[in-house]
Amino acid sequence: MARLVDVWTENQKVQKRHIPLFVDESLTMLAQFENKQLSCCENPQLVFQSVSGKRQKEYERFKERFGELSREELATAMTVSCSKVFSLLAQLVPCVGCRRSVERLYNDLVKWGYPGVEPLVLTSQGNLTIKRNSLFDARAVYALFYANGPRSSNSVACTKPRKGKRCSLHSLDSQKAKSTSDWYEIWHAMSKECRDEILIIESDALSDTINSYLRKHRFCADCKTKVMRAFSILVDEVDGSKEKHYCPAMYEGLRCCRSDCCHIHVPSNEEYLAQLMARAEPEFQGTRRERHAKTLDIAQEEVLTCIGVYLYERLHKVGQRLREEEQTWQMLCTTGLDALRQCFELAVEKKQGISQLELLCLEFEEIDAQKEARREQRRQKKKKRRNKNRGEHSETSHPACVCEQHSLSGCSEHQVPSASRSDCGYSSGHECSESSHESHSADSSEIGCGDGRCSHHDDDECRPRSPKLSPKLLCHCESSEPVKLLRCGQTSVELSAFGVSSLVQLLEEEDEGGCTTAPSISPEEIAQFRAREDLVAREREALRVKLWQSFKELQLRSNVACLDKA
Repeated sequence: MARLVDVWTENQKVQKRHIPLFVDESLTMLAQFENKQLSCCENPQLVFQSVSGKRQKEYERFKERFGELSREELATAMTVSCSKVFSLLAQLVPCVGCRRSVERLYNDLVKWGYPGVEPLVLTSQGNLTIKRNSLFDARAVYALFYANGPRSSNSVACTKPRKGKRCSLHSLDSQKAKSTSDWYEIWHAMSKECRDEILIIESDALSDTINSYLRKHRFCADCKTKVMRAFSILVDEVDGSKEKHYCPAMYEGLRCCRSDCCHIHVPSNEEYLAQLMARAEPEFQGTRRERHAKTLDIAQEEVLTCIGVYLYERLHKVGQRLREEEQTWQMLCTTGLDALRQCFELAVEKKQGISQLELLCLEFEEIDAQKEARREQRRQKKKKRRNKNRGEHSETSHPACVCEQHSLSGCSEHQVPSASRSDCGYSSGHECSESSHESHSADSSEIGCGDGRCSHHDDDECRPRSPKLSPKLLCHCESSEPVKLLRCGQTSVELSAFGVSSLVQLLEEEDEGGCTTAPSISPEEIAQFRAREDLVAREREALRVKLWQSFKELQLRSNVACLDKA
C-alpha cells in the first residue's frame, strides 16, 4: 500500500513520485507511490546483477535495435501525445471511473508540473516522454520497458470488473461495506504528521455527527439534552465540575482548542484509538434501537461513541481515497510505459523495413520447416524398415523348388492349403473341400511347374493347360491368401488382388494371345458344380438377408446413441 508522508500545503515543494491527496475541504495529504519499473530505471545496474543467459540475449538484441536510431529519432520515438495515452487506456481499462481518474490525474500533473511519475515526464504541451538522462541510456530504457514483469495489459487485468462496467473501488458496494478492522492498515500507512492531523476534530463536524447519532437511535428529548450538555462540557462551553454525575476521567486525554476555530485534539495513542473504535463498532453492524442517557456520565459515553464514529469514517475515507489514487497512478504509469514502448517498436520497425510481427512469423515458419523435416526423416526410416521386412518375408515364404524328380503330383511343400480354397461363406465347406481334394494333386503340380519350382519344362505333362476357370479357382480368387496362377507359362497373377471378373478378363486376353491347350476341367467336375449350384444360390441369399438385418440393427443402435448424446 502507498504511504502518506506529509500534510500538503500550498506552494509546498513536492518530491518525485509524490502526489497531493485531497481527502476533504480541510484535509490534503501527500501520498508517496512506488513502481518497480520506474525504480529500476534509476538503478539499471540492479537489474543486470543476477540476470540469466536468456535475459542477457534479450538485452543484446534490444541494444542492437536501440543503436539503429539516432538521438533525434529516439527523442521523437519516446514522445507520446495525451490522445495516444487516452486511446490506449480506453482499450485496456473497462471501468469508466478508472479512466476518468487517470485523465484527471494526467491533466493535474500537466497543470502543476510535479514530478509525480518520474522518470516519466509530462511536458507543458501535454506530451509524455522520458527524462533526458535516461532517454539515451540503453540499460535504463530496457529496464523501464522489458525487464520488470508483465505489460500494462496484464497489470490492469485485476481491475476488470466481474459484473457491470465498474471496478470494485468505483462501485457502490465499496461505499457500503465497512469494517472496523480496516483502520489498522490505514493508520500504519501514515506518518506522524498525518496521524496528528487526522486526529484533530472540528467541533462543528462532531456536532453534526452527534445530531445524526441521536436521530438514528431515537433519543428522547431529555436524553438529547443530556448528550448535548456533555458535548458542551467537552468543548469548554460549560464548566463540568458543577454538573451532577460528571466524570472527568472519561474525557481524559481529550483537549479542546478555541484559538482560531474550536477543535478537539485526540491522543495519538493506538490503544486509546482502538477503544474508541470498539465503541463505534456496533454502529456499523446495521442495528437501530432506542437508547437513553438519563445521567451525565452515560451521556459522556455517548459522546465518546460519536467521536469513535467520526474518526472511523474519516480514516475509512482516507483509506478509500488512497487506494483509488494508488490504482489511478499505477494505471497512468503502466499505460504510459506501454504507449512509449509501442512507439519505440514502431520506429525501429520503420527503420528496419520489417515489422516485429513479420519476424515472428518467419521464426514460426522456420520452426515448422524443421519439424516437417524431422517428420519426413522418420517416415523415410519407417519406409526403409518396411521394405526390408517385406524382402525378408518374400525370401522365406517362397523358396525355389529344385527337385528334379517330382512328377505331375507337384511339390508337396508348395501345394496350396485347403483352407485357402474356401468360398468365404458362399458355399458349403464340405462340398467345396471334397471337390478341391479330388483335383488337388493335378492343380498343385500345375502351379508348381508354372512358377518355375519344378524342372519338368521339357516334359509334355508340365505344359500349361487351358485357361478356363475351375470351381476351385473361384475359391482361390475369393480367398484372403495370395496364390499365384500361371497361364501360358508367362503371366503370374496374385488371385487375391483380383475379383472374378478381372480374372475372367485376364484369361480371355490370354486366349486371344493364342493359348490353345486342352481344357483342364473334367466333365465330372462340371457335373458336380452344376448339381450344387442351387444350394450355393440359397446360401448366398441367406447370407444377404442376414447381412441386411445386421445393417439395420447397427443403424438403429447408432440412432439411439445420437439421441442419448442430444
